[in-house]
Amino acid sequence: MKLALFFSYGISAKLWKDKGLLAREKLIYEEVLKRGALDTVYWFTYGIDDKQLETDVASGIEIIPMPRNPLKKALLQQYF
Repeated sequence: MKLALFFSYGISAKLWKDKGLLAREKLIYEEVLKRGALDTVYWFTYGIDDKQLETDVASGIEIIPMPRNPLKKALLQQYF
């Protein structure tokens, strides 16, 4: 089973890390993956460089950053 987590508007995984929240916030998702209840957790974030933070989370958590393309970014901001 897969789970998608959509970050609040303007929030990124980098912000979580910079504020010291990433270590705590990732724990529940890592535990659920470890227990086998989920195969993959997708984090949809507003940080364009968040993909590089996948090294800080367990395998099975995939970070989907905000697109760099301005058109895609504008469309996402309109609907989320």
